[in-house]
Amino acid sequence: MDANERRGLANDWLKDFCLALKNVSLYSVDHPRGREYLDRAYESLRRLIGERRETTLTRADGRLYLDGTLLDRDRGLSQQFVDDLNARNVDSLVFHSTITPEEHQGLIRAMMAKPDAVSEKGGFDQILMDEGVSSVKTNSGRSMRQRESVDNGLLGEAGLSAFLMHQVRSTGVFHGTPAESATSRLDGTPMPTVTSVLQRDPVALTRAIEEMARSRENPPSTPEAMAELIADTLERLAERAIEEHQRDREEILADVGRAAVASDPEVHPPLFLEKAGPRSIRKNLASAVDGLPPDQIAELVAAHYPRAEGDFRRLTEILNRTLIWRDHRAAALVSLEAKMVAQGLSQEDYRELVDHLAWSEVNVNRRLELLYKGDYLWRVDFSRFKEVLVKLLATDQLKEATTLIQKYLSGLMGDDLEIRRRVADNARYILQLLEKTGKCLTMLTRISEMFFTRFQDEQDADVVARLSGVLAFLVDLRLRSGDLGAALDLMRKAEKIGNTTTPALKERGERLAESLSRAGNDKIFKTLTEMLLTGTDQSSMEAAEILKRGGGRSANYLIERLAEEENRSHRARLVMLLKETGKGSSLPFAARLEDSRWYLVRNVVGILGDIGDVSIMPQLRKVAAHSDPRVRREVVRTFVRFATPECEELIIAALRDEDRGVQITAVNALASLKGPRALGVMIDLARRSGSFENAPLELRQEAVAGLGRMGSKEALPVLSEILTRKGFLGYTEPTELRAAAARALGGLGSNEAVALLKELVQKDPRPQVREAAQESLQQGTPNTTAAVNQPRR
Repeated sequence: MDANERRGLANDWLKDFCLALKNVSLYSVDHPRGREYLDRAYESLRRLIGERRETTLTRADGRLYLDGTLLDRDRGLSQQFVDDLNARNVDSLVFHSTITPEEHQGLIRAMMAKPDAVSEKGGFDQILMDEGVSSVKTNSGRSMRQRESVDNGLLGEAGLSAFLMHQVRSTGVFHGTPAESATSRLDGTPMPTVTSVLQRDPVALTRAIEEMARSRENPPSTPEAMAELIADTLERLAERAIEEHQRDREEILADVGRAAVASDPEVHPPLFLEKAGPRSIRKNLASAVDGLPPDQIAELVAAHYPRAEGDFRRLTEILNRTLIWRDHRAAALVSLEAKMVAQGLSQEDYRELVDHLAWSEVNVNRRLELLYKGDYLWRVDFSRFKEVLVKLLATDQLKEATTLIQKYLSGLMGDDLEIRRRVADNARYILQLLEKTGKCLTMLTRISEMFFTRFQDEQDADVVARLSGVLAFLVDLRLRSGDLGAALDLMRKAEKIGNTTTPALKERGERLAESLSRAGNDKIFKTLTEMLLTGTDQSSMEAAEILKRGGGRSANYLIERLAEEENRSHRARLVMLLKETGKGSSLPFAARLEDSRWYLVRNVVGILGDIGDVSIMPQLRKVAAHSDPRVRREVVRTFVRFATPECEELIIAALRDEDRGVQITAVNALASLKGPRALGVMIDLARRSGSFENAPLELRQEAVAGLGRMGSKEALPVLSEILTRKGFLGYTEPTELRAAAARALGGLGSNEAVALLKELVQKDPRPQVREAAQESLQQGTPNTTAAVNQPRR
C-alpha cells in the first residue's frame, strides 16, 4: 500500500469514526442508523490496520497524525477530534490488530464520555478498562505531578549539575568568577549557576536541551512532545535562576525568552501557543514569551520566513502572543525591517511580509492582491482565503468573488499534486458559502462540470476520494435548494461513468454513484415525498428517481410515511415506490417486521413479497405467528410469491390458524401455488378427510373452488362425489357446497365434467345448483354453450 492510498484510508477512517460518534450519540448503538455507522467505522479501521500489528493516532501541534501521516482532508473534522482528545487529556491512541467490534464500540462509548466524567473516573485509560477495551492503548497527557517527576528525571539536583557542567564545557564561556559560582564541587571546582548559563548563551542552552532530549532512552517523537520538554526545562531553569537572586527576574525572563526563540522553528507553534500560552501553568515561561523584545520578534520572523512558504498564519498567531507586537507594533517593525533587509529582502517583499503578518488589519482589496500574487491563494491557510471571499460576497462584489472562486478551483487542473489535494479538500467550504449566502449560485453548473472532468482524469486516489465527497455534497446542496433536475443529472453522470468499459474508471464511477445515492436526510426525503405525491408530473418523476436511488436510507423514511399516510392513492404510490426502492435487497425492511404497528408490518410484508428476497424467510417465519390476523394473512400471500417447498409447508400449517380469514387465504394460496402437496391437501379438505375431519363448510367451499382453479383431472372424482352422493334423506352435502362444486367443474374442461354439468342443468332439483352448472357451461367453449341451449325432445 503506497503512502497516498494509506493517507486516503486514514482520512476515510477519521470521517467514518466521527460520523459513528455523532450518530450513536443521536440514536443508540442498537438503532439501525447507529449500528450502520458503527459497522462502517469498524470496517474502515480494519482496512487501515491491514496486515500491521498496530497503528498509532497522535495529536501534535494542533494537528492529527496517523503513523506520521497528517490527516488534513477535512481540517474542521480533524481539529474537532484534536480538541476532543485534548479535552480528555489524551496525546495518542494505539490501535492493535486484535481490536474487535465490541472493543471498537467500547471506544466509541469512551469518546462519548464527558471530559469531567473522564477525570472523575481516573482518566481515559480507566474508562477504556471499564468498557472492556484492551486492544486500544493511550499515551495520556501528563498531570502536573507527572511533569514534576519528568523534570526531576531530566533536571534533578544531580541531573541539573551534570547538565550545567556539560553546558559550560561545550560553550567554553564559564570562567568560574565568584559571581558565577554559588557553590563548589568536592574537588574545589566551582559549580556553575543557572543564572550564569542563562546569561552567557541562551541559544547554546536551547541546543543543549534539544540534544539532551534526543539522547534520552525514549526521545520525543513529535514537535509537541519536544516543545513540552523544552518548556518544562526552561521553566525549571527560570525558577532556579530566580532563586539564586543574582539578577532581576525581568533580566532572567529575557534570557529565557531568547532561549525559547532559539529553539527549532518546528516546535515554535506548540511551544509559544500551547506550552507557554496565556493559560499555561508555566508562569515564568509564559511571561518571558509575552515580554519578548523587538529584536527577538525580528529573530522569530527571520527564522520562519523561508519556512512559511507563503502561509504566515501560524507565525502571526505566535507574534500575537507577544505584548510588543500587540501594543507596540512600530518598535517591532523597526527591528524587523533592519533584520530582513540585512538578509537581502527587497522593500516590496518586506511590505508584503508585513501585510501578511498584519493580515486582519489590511483592507480587502490589498488582501485580494496578495492572494493573486505568486499564486499565494493556493499556499495560504484556507481561512484567509475564506475571509476575503466572505467580504466580497457580503459587499456584493460578485464579479470579483466569481473570478476568485474560478481561479482557486482551477488549481484542480494543475500539475501540482499538493495544490490539487488542497483545493479538493476546501472545495466543499466554497460550496457551503455559496449556499449560505445564496449568491453566485449560477456557477454551480460550471463547477460540477469541472469536478466531473477532474474526477475522471485524476490519477491520485486521495484527490479522487475528496472530489467524490465534494460531488456528494453538491448533490445534497441541489436537493436542499429544490433543484431536483440538477441533482438527478449529477447522479446520472456518475452512473454513466460507472457504465464505461474501462475497468478502473468503471469501478471509480460505481463508487461515486453509490456515494451520491447516500445524499439527503429525513428533511429532504420529506420534501421529495411531498413532490412525489402532490407535485407536477415532472417533479414527481424526478423525486421518485432520487428516492429510488436512496436505497435503505430513503426506504426507512418512506416506510414511516406509509404508516402515517391516510390517503389511499398516496399509500398505493408509496408502496409502489418502496417495491422499486427495495428491489434485490430486503435489508432496509427487516427491522420493521418487529414494529408495534400491525398495519405497518402488513405493508412491509407485502413489499417483501414483491422484492422476492428469499433470505428474509427466517424473519417471516416469526411474523407468521403475529398477533394480528391481518398480518398473518399477508404473510401467507407472500409465501405464495416466494414459492419454495418450505413456503408450501408453512401455508399448509396456516390452514389450522385460529382465524378463519387466515385459513381461507391459505386455501387460496395453495390453489395458486400448485405445489407438490397442494392437490392432495385440497382434496382432503374438500372431502373432509384425513386431518380435516372437522373442516367447516366455508373452508370446504374455498377448497372446492380452488380445485376448479387448479384444473387438475384428479379433482373430478371428488367434485362428482360432492355433487351426486345421496343418503336416505337426499343429497348428503349442503347445497352451497354442491353449487361450489358445479362452478369448479367448469375449470376442469374435460368431457366428463361437461357431461355432468349438462345433467345437473337438466335434472338437479336445486335451482342454486342448476344455475351454478349453467354458469360453468356458459363460461366454457361455444360448442358447449350451443349444446346446452338445444331444446329438449
